[in-house]
Amino acid sequence: SGADFYSWEINSALSCTDCPNPLFTADTTTLFVISGLNNNNCFDTVHLRVFVLPEPSVDMPNAFTPNGDQKNDVFKPVGEPAIFTEYQLRVFSRWGERIYESFDFGDGWDGAINGLPAASDVYLYMFDYELIDGKTGHLTGEVILIR
Repeated sequence: SGADFYSWEINSALSCTDCPNPLFTADTTTLFVISGLNNNNCFDTVHLRVFVLPEPSVDMPNAFTPNGDQKNDVFKPVGEPAIFTEYQLRVFSRWGERIYESFDFGDGWDGAINGLPAASDVYLYMFDYELIDGKTGHLTGEVILIR
């Protein structure tokens, strides 16, 4: 700060390359080299790395196959565990009976009801969450258990 003249080396993501506070628009982490010069010919260069974090998102599968092959054996949200600060997954039978509930992203429904394999069927779920960026969400839907 305090320079009379500025030069920003990266210009494709900036609103201007010769102002002190340009607007930055990018979707990847970017390294800036900023040079400043004042009226007394004092010159300085600063390297600034701006980290752009992807917006957290979550998706729910619409089917799973708990057959022990280690592929799609558990019903749970698809996403990185670190993006959640709050998590509640509930699964219901078609008659509205809650058959599974978890508050831990590491857990998921293994397709069992009271320890016994549940039948192939359509089950309902409710998923409430809060992400690290403060956004909250509520997803409801159906999942097909395939045996």
